[in-house]
Amino acid sequence: MGQSCTLFAVAASELKPADERKSPRTDETTMKVVRPGALHTLELGRAWTALHVALGGHPGDHPLGFLAAGGEAVPPLDDKEHSGGRYFTPAEVVKLRAAFAAVKDPTLDDSVLGPLQKVRILLGEAAQTDRGVIVHLFG
Repeated sequence: MGQSCTLFAVAASELKPADERKSPRTDETTMKVVRPGALHTLELGRAWTALHVALGGHPGDHPLGFLAAGGEAVPPLDDKEHSGGRYFTPAEVVKLRAAFAAVKDPTLDDSVLGPLQKVRILLGEAAQTDRGVIVHLFG
């Protein structure tokens, strides 16, 4: 069946336990409860596997291998059997972004170009806003 993949761009403050985070604030103009630094997500589903292979199937110590390995374990997302969560710091995200920007699109199959572009966008937004990225594989 294969694992599914979701990417989360998170601020360092969002990694703290709930009791250490600031409580949500109320926006006076809309009276809606909002959280500082809304969570950015990208659902790659099972397409991550084809993208990883198309990019060369690199190990986790290579920036293009980050979908499959590398990063620091995120215990609440990492049960070792059905779910694995790994965190990449904002500094690592800058390196990931540069590696993905250097990939030449014409050498890739059409089925991975869409997911590649979505990963580029998420990494770009994360780098611009000083966010890290969590890669969550489950299934």
